[in-house]
Amino acid sequence: MSFQARHVMNRASIILNDVGAVRWTAPELRNYLNDALREIAILKPNSVVATINHPLVQGTEQTLPANATLLVRVIKNTASKKAVSVLTDREVLDRSIPGWQNSTALPYQVDVVHVIYDVANPKTFHVAPGNTGAGSLEIVVSKLPDLVAAPENNSNLDINSYTDLVELDSLYINPCIDYVVHAALLKDAALAGAAARSQAHYQKFMASIQSMKGAAAAMSINTRASIHMA
Repeated sequence: MSFQARHVMNRASIILNDVGAVRWTAPELRNYLNDALREIAILKPNSVVATINHPLVQGTEQTLPANATLLVRVIKNTASKKAVSVLTDREVLDRSIPGWQNSTALPYQVDVVHVIYDVANPKTFHVAPGNTGAGSLEIVVSKLPDLVAAPENNSNLDINSYTDLVELDSLYINPCIDYVVHAALLKDAALAGAAARSQAHYQKFMASIQSMKGAAAAMSINTRASIHMA
């Protein structure tokens, strides 16, 4: 279940002893919340994932959609439903079919047999054989959460007008609050105790995200399957 931006912003204002958002205005808090969303996407890339049908262009090199940050999983060819194998080392193809990226050595086709993906270049992947441009893959991607927009009714100073849904599960409310408070207190870092409070909230934010990552890994179906097979 997602949550509205105002829920985070209101609770941050209470913690900051700034009910009414006078010292830290609503637009400022919104910016801090968007910063939190970007930070979460970096620290926990699977915080927002989507399964999509991704059309392919002609050739071997393919590009993820603009809002995708990582290729998480390749499910199948969309039309034929044929499975796809993912190669973690392109040298396998380079050695066995040196000209695999050239259609004269390995003719292009609609269905993909192999996907080659390197997280060092996260926005790009390769398919083999190269595609005719008529193919499509069902893939799972991680994406940056949609950023919170300013209200359209000229009420941007009213926290309660920020009703956009944050594209995260409600489990992320507390980390978002901690990050917003952390960022807000940096504004008063020169005042006694403000820097320490800011750091404390950032540490809580990081601890929450790390705990979520650990819990997700422990409960993953892949982890549990490997334990049972050992």
